[in-house]
Amino acid sequence: MTATHATLAIVSRETLQLHTYMTAGHVNQMATNDVAREESVRVFRGMGIQKIILEVYRGGTTPTDKTLIAMRDWLTAPRQRKTPDRPV
Repeated sequence: MTATHATLAIVSRETLQLHTYMTAGHVNQMATNDVAREESVRVFRGMGIQKIILEVYRGGTTPTDKTLIAMRDWLTAPRQRKTPDRPV
């Protein structure tokens, strides 16, 4: 079986820390789209991402302070994981 980057990251969590960068447009999209927000967090968790850097400007796109604060708070809030026998 060939290991993927995601499986190697999960196995190596003790020594490897993965971070990702979210563009200003993605920040705005996630702030207004529940489905995109949940899907992004699912992908980030699956890859073992431990920190997300929120971009504040790109090509004229600037999330508002309110949006940045809301996204920071949402991303750092504790979450329950879904389990097959007890959906959240």
